Amino acid sequence: MEKRALRRLPVTEASCKDVEFIRRVSGLVWIMKAKKEQTKDGQYLVVSFFHRDDLLTGKKRPVLRTFFGSEDYLSENLENKKNHWRTGARWNLLKSGWDDSGNCASASAEDERRIRKWFGSKEENAADSIDTFQRGILNARLESKHQKMRNKIERVMQSVPELPDGFDEWIDQEFMWRSRYFFYRYEKRAELNGICSQCRQKGKMRRSLLRNGARVICPVCGKELTARPIGKMPAYGCDESSTVLVQMAGNRLMLRFFHIRKYYSKEKPEAYDPYRKEYLRLFYEEGRWERYEWAYSSCYPGKGWVPERYGFDDDKVVLCPIQLKEAITGTPLAYSGLAEAASHLKDHQIDVLRYLQIWKKYPEMEKLIKCGFFRVIEDFCRYPYFFQPGKLLDGEKDKLYQVLGMPGKACYAALPREISCAELAFLQKYCKFSAKPSPAAITKCAAFHLTDQRLLDYMKYVSIEKMLKYCALQAGEKEKKEFIANWADYLGWCESLGYNLKDRYYLFPKDFHRAHDRVYEEYQKHRDKLEKKKLAQERRKGTLRLKSIQKQLGSISDGQLVIVVPKTSKEIEEEGKRLHHCVANYISKVIDGKTLILFLRKEETIDIPFRTLEWRDGEFKQCQGYGNREHNDEEITGFLEYAQSQIREKLMEEEKTV
Repeated sequence: MEKRALRRLPVTEASCKDVEFIRRVSGLVWIMKAKKEQTKDGQYLVVSFFHRDDLLTGKKRPVLRTFFGSEDYLSENLENKKNHWRTGARWNLLKSGWDDSGNCASASAEDERRIRKWFGSKEENAADSIDTFQRGILNARLESKHQKMRNKIERVMQSVPELPDGFDEWIDQEFMWRSRYFFYRYEKRAELNGICSQCRQKGKMRRSLLRNGARVICPVCGKELTARPIGKMPAYGCDESSTVLVQMAGNRLMLRFFHIRKYYSKEKPEAYDPYRKEYLRLFYEEGRWERYEWAYSSCYPGKGWVPERYGFDDDKVVLCPIQLKEAITGTPLAYSGLAEAASHLKDHQIDVLRYLQIWKKYPEMEKLIKCGFFRVIEDFCRYPYFFQPGKLLDGEKDKLYQVLGMPGKACYAALPREISCAELAFLQKYCKFSAKPSPAAITKCAAFHLTDQRLLDYMKYVSIEKMLKYCALQAGEKEKKEFIANWADYLGWCESLGYNLKDRYYLFPKDFHRAHDRVYEEYQKHRDKLEKKKLAQERRKGTLRLKSIQKQLGSISDGQLVIVVPKTSKEIEEEGKRLHHCVANYISKVIDGKTLILFLRKEETIDIPFRTLEWRDGEFKQCQGYGNREHNDEEITGFLEYAQSQIREKLMEEEKTV
């Protein structure tokens, strides 16, 4: 439709008969007038819509007019210049209130006949004829939009290859290796019959080896299994996990995410079949990822591949090693170390996408993964806000031990490959603190899984080797971490108390738990004493400030009410107790000069608390009585206005505010 030609068509205005018609019909909101118009493009039916309020106030121009062709329509909004042309349907464009669009009728029988004849509709009235025509056009537009989207998705999915040979076998036999079971029925026999979930073969095993959850070897296929007595199994159960398959889709690298479930039942444990469902596809091209999810969409009658919509999880997946190395060869990810990660991690779940993003930013990650530091890689992916490669790794170095912050090859060789990021950070700081870090010391620190860097502060008293020797004597294997934390606390208390930690009596007490409790009590008393001293100093500071304010203000009274400046911080605390409010919480702000607390008293009973005032920003912010519930009458408010002007003059400047 040519908009310029349509705009030049004359606008139909309402007549006096139209105004009388809408005045007679009280429930009618919209009326419409129709006429045929001719342009170069062809003939159009122009339907003009008039609102009831406009007609009753003398406005005869339509709010909206719609141009209907044989196969399309277009509306012109005559009131809104910013959104002049509209493609919406009548029932949406005419809504000015709740369901106003339904209260619409033709202005005359001739208009009704002209509209119905144009559409050739069998509907009850002209408004329904318009709605039917527009609904058909909108459905056609929506179907065209969906078809374009489906065509685009199909072009992308045409490049997806078939699943590689051995993928289903890998899922059945290798994937979720901890989900392999030896199902057996308990009987009082030396050997019990059972069935392997992997090879589906029956076999016998000694009863002494079988208990629920025990790791056993299948007598037929030789795979490691978990013993599961059928009598203790649920009626139905399943194990589930997710895996990602890396393939080439045309010229693009693709990650295919599968959710795997392995079902089993108490009735037929041998029917232990896996079920896989592909739920996410990621295509990599020119440094960005394009996501498609298997989900419900209006484009399809059911589920289909749609651009990212629900944000399905792509973390916590297991890398599938099937044809992985061949897939990434010759791609930008060829040196990412994905193949090494897949062969080592087995069923360990990692965030593959996050790893690739980190590797792209820190290429030195390739050295870590190829040398077996998978625990560090997992920490970088799992806790990106706590452990950042830029802080723990030196990407400007070439050799791995230098990248890890180790001082030499010997120390690097002593570093266990299963070390975590927190343990690595401890060892890096230890190497900086120590003049000559030995490989033996690094091995011992790693064996203790040390992460508490407070221990390094006490190397000025004793070597780390002697610390670890003492910890080994005092704590059991399972209590090492807890003991080290308690010992670090104990040493910190000793330093605060001024103990000589070069003395082995304090540094390495024989009865640690008794010494820990004794020193803790002393430290608590010492801390309380310091707190009291600090509080006394603050109170003296507050008292000096209040005396200074008292000299500046002097006496402010009208004969009945008087402003009293508290002499000490303790008086403010007593005021809060006697009036049952929280003014004591403001003492610290009074000491810092952020606010000022004043007392309002009656002249005849000046020693009895009456109201408590807060002065801040050059005015009274609060005037509180008993329990914060007393009403301030005109006498009090009038006096406060007088006192406010007096205080401003006497202080000569506004109080410093928060």
